Amino acid sequence: MSDNNWAQKYLDELNDKLKISQNSGQQKKPEPPKNQSDAVHLKNVQVNNAQPNKIQPKNVQAQTNHQNHDRFKNRKFKKDKSKGSDQNRNKSSEFKHQKNSDAGKNQSASRPLQSHVQPQATFKVKTLNGFVSSIEKSEYTVTAENKDYLCAVQESVQRQGPIYIGDRVRITLRADGRGLIDKYEPRQNYAAGPSSKGRESIQAANVNQIFLVTSVKEPVLRTDWLDTHLAVCEKRGFKPVICCSKIDLAEDNMFLEQMDVYKRMGYRIVYTSSALESSLQEIRMMLKNKTTVFTGHTGVGKTTLFQLLTRPQKTMIPSEPEDFKAISDDDYVETQKTVFSKIDGGGFVIDTPGVREYEPGGIAPKDLKKYFRDFRNYNLQCASLECNHIDEAGCKVIDAVKNGDISEDRYQNYLRIIENITA
Repeated sequence: MSDNNWAQKYLDELNDKLKISQNSGQQKKPEPPKNQSDAVHLKNVQVNNAQPNKIQPKNVQAQTNHQNHDRFKNRKFKKDKSKGSDQNRNKSSEFKHQKNSDAGKNQSASRPLQSHVQPQATFKVKTLNGFVSSIEKSEYTVTAENKDYLCAVQESVQRQGPIYIGDRVRITLRADGRGLIDKYEPRQNYAAGPSSKGRESIQAANVNQIFLVTSVKEPVLRTDWLDTHLAVCEKRGFKPVICCSKIDLAEDNMFLEQMDVYKRMGYRIVYTSSALESSLQEIRMMLKNKTTVFTGHTGVGKTTLFQLLTRPQKTMIPSEPEDFKAISDDDYVETQKTVFSKIDGGGFVIDTPGVREYEPGGIAPKDLKKYFRDFRNYNLQCASLECNHIDEAGCKVIDAVKNGDISEDRYQNYLRIIENITA
């Protein structure tokens, strides 16, 4: 049998088997060829009876694979390019958004923010310069720009020393309207009344003059009190003014003879009465543009005079003395603390508490003679420069008293004062 017939027969058998396998739903692999010759014929038969997808030569298959690779590469490149474009678009969008955001920030920074919330009112710290016009325990009243402020004192200021009436201070206002004294200016001077306990009683600071108020009657004129205060004023360098009050109650001219002694020594003397408007006008002229302390023995009418001087001048002053008896005689008004007040026409007056007995503080016995004006012409004429004008031999002051050149009453006051400060 020829080879072609054998192959045809084999293929027919194989097709029959395939048809049977397809009909039964089972696919069976063809039996392997029994020898090499059968394998070659089987391969040729499979090639001839293959599906429409024909096997291409090697060079054609390589070219096809290369084209497929190029198409895949192109598709991948386009996809990557599209992805890159999307990323670039996103970056560009982010950059534009950031740029717009920065521009918005700059624009918002250049103009104030508009908010529907009303801003809270902030308290602006304010400092004022003024002076201490009243002291009540630990509270200080400071007058600044024609207004009074209750103030406390900063701890650092307290450590520098006490604050007195008349001290010039700086205050910082708080939100509640109260003030805090955070600085005080160095004081030019201070007025200190003598104390019965040997210590100075500070009355006021930055004083220009002192009114020593004494009365003609009720109580009687106290020259010992007057001489004590005159000695203190001489030591401190104050300008004293002797104010003789209640002259409407005088029954004789004895007080004029007593005041003439001080007038000869160069002291200025004013006579006043609450019933005499002309005497008040003279005092007002002396107080203008000055800071004046009023001090006096208890009951001399010092506070009544102070109230009349600080009252507005449009107030009617009665012309009859009896209209003032309620306040100028037995029912006198006496202040219990130092009070600082402004008067019309410019100037300030300070009313101090009344005192009963005084000693000059800070004066040594050997120095007292320096502060008696009428002794000065004799201090260097004594036999000894250490003479205290008590009982020393060759004392020219004692000789002057005997001759009537120095008032006997004033010399006795000198001996009384030096005895008190020596004890």
